[in-house]
Amino acid sequence: QSPNSSILHKIYASLLQHDGEIPRAIEVWQTVTQLLPRDANAQVELGLLYEQQGLNEQAQEAFRQALQIEPRLPFLYQERGVAKDDRGRHAAAEQDFLKSLKLEPKDPYALGNLGAAYAARGRLREAREVLEQAVQIKPDLATAWETLGGVLHRLGDAEGALQAYQKLTTLKRDPKAQFNVGWFLEQFQRWLHGADEVQSG
Repeated sequence: QSPNSSILHKIYASLLQHDGEIPRAIEVWQTVTQLLPRDANAQVELGLLYEQQGLNEQAQEAFRQALQIEPRLPFLYQERGVAKDDRGRHAAAEQDFLKSLKLEPKDPYALGNLGAAYAARGRLREAREVLEQAVQIKPDLATAWETLGGVLHRLGDAEGALQAYQKLTTLKRDPKAQFNVGWFLEQFQRWLHGADEVQSG
């Protein structure tokens, strides 16, 4: 096969992705990885499409192949971690997020994903720490604010959880966040009402 053949395949795959024809795009990217077995980017594109289709095992394999070709890409560790996290393999996902952060320590997305993995395993204080780092680096990272709100609620910090959900509602129109803000405000009102009754009694 000529070099032009692989280039044409890449262009065709990208056009299919743009048109939303993901299964056909996957087939073409599979062909590209056969034509260019040392092309890490082709494996990444294939892995992302697998992930988009919910094919997490295939996505992990594509990311593994990419990491064998180029082991110093933090993005790849993060994507492989997300695929593992989606399958409930939180401990294994943590290790990939930590590897990603070792290569790029201030990546807010990796910090947010690590926080979510920690939270899923009940490591709430560690989750809070890395999630607070994530939103400090990138204040508009909605997913980190959402996870942080849940973590703070589980830690018993109702005021902090309310603030996190309020921040989330300013970043995106999220019915869940709106509901959580309303619920927390209702709890505060009940608490204040109860405190007033105690004082008046």
